[in-house]
Amino acid sequence: MLVNKWNHYFMSIAEESANLSKDPKTKVGAVIVHNKRIKSTGYNGAPSSFPDDQVPWDSSDDDELINQKNTYMVHAELNAILNYDGQMADLKDTTLYCTVSPCSRCACMIAQVGIKNVIYKEKYHRKNETDATDRIFKLSGVKCYSLDSEYNIRREVDDDDDYYHRWFF
Repeated sequence: MLVNKWNHYFMSIAEESANLSKDPKTKVGAVIVHNKRIKSTGYNGAPSSFPDDQVPWDSSDDDELINQKNTYMVHAELNAILNYDGQMADLKDTTLYCTVSPCSRCACMIAQVGIKNVIYKEKYHRKNETDATDRIFKLSGVKCYSLDSEYNIRREVDDDDDYYHRWFF
């Protein structure tokens, strides 16, 4: 089977972005694309002004919110949106490639800025989050796709999808 070169290219950049994360357990990257041009990239990490050595990296079992790593993390998708150096309105109708499918909080932000397509490599591990994300995307008109091992698109949510046929075939 032939590897889809554009999906491979953009997902490779998302994967390289993920490598910039200082999180020792979870590395996620994202790339926002329009007309085969990169608009922005992001990776998961603490806010830029927050000292990385103050993040409790090994605290996933702690019940105290202040002691949990995720309290301090900005997700890759949100960082890609925030790193964009133009007007937020210019993100309308773009495609976001991410190494892991978005959580529900990121799904809301993705829908809010008008990103129309999300392509991910790996499904997020919390089913309640992925169910909420699927609902947010479906009701907001965001199309969501996963990639197979050859970087070809597997449709996730919608049955009748004109974008799918124009871009990926």
